[in-house]
Amino acid sequence: FVLSVLKTLRDISDPNLAMVVRVQDTWRDVRHFPLGEQPANAVVVRMDARLHFANTRKLKEFCIRALQVREGSGDRVEYLIIDGKSINGIDLTGCEMLAVLAESLKTRGQRLIIANLKAPIANDLHTANLVHAIHKQGGRLCLDIQHALDVICQAEPDWCAEESKLSSLIASAATIGKASTTTGCVNLLKSNLGKAA
Repeated sequence: FVLSVLKTLRDISDPNLAMVVRVQDTWRDVRHFPLGEQPANAVVVRMDARLHFANTRKLKEFCIRALQVREGSGDRVEYLIIDGKSINGIDLTGCEMLAVLAESLKTRGQRLIIANLKAPIANDLHTANLVHAIHKQGGRLCLDIQHALDVICQAEPDWCAEESKLSSLIASAATIGKASTTTGCVNLLKSNLGKAA
């Protein structure tokens, strides 16, 4: 039992972190797919663990390093996208780190986008008022990676209004329990956004 607990703590404190690229319709680790497509002005990263006090610093440092590597190759990077698909939990320290990261990126002339979150995690971010904090720094919360890319390409002229709509829908989805997974959350939100459009 003790060994199992220690292994769990080790896995959480040393999660798999990856810079991901598009391979057809999926996003894969660039270390395994070096010829994958990268967004023109963005870096997409993923962490395969819950985000809490034991690994927040590691994620933040990895994000900054990923930006530096991309900029070192001569690319101009304006956005950092965190793919939250594999994040299955978050604590207050994790929320605080994301707020600090958004502020740090703004000083560099960059913005933070968090996408692909499971509904309970999105609800936690709303409860911690993190969505407002990220929005204040020019970032945002997106339904999925494609939604994030649409924002980057400025395909949505009035995303401030949609941000408010998205916030209330995510809170509702989590409350009524109709979207316990990323897919459920995306389907419910897209359905409601379509009705509201």
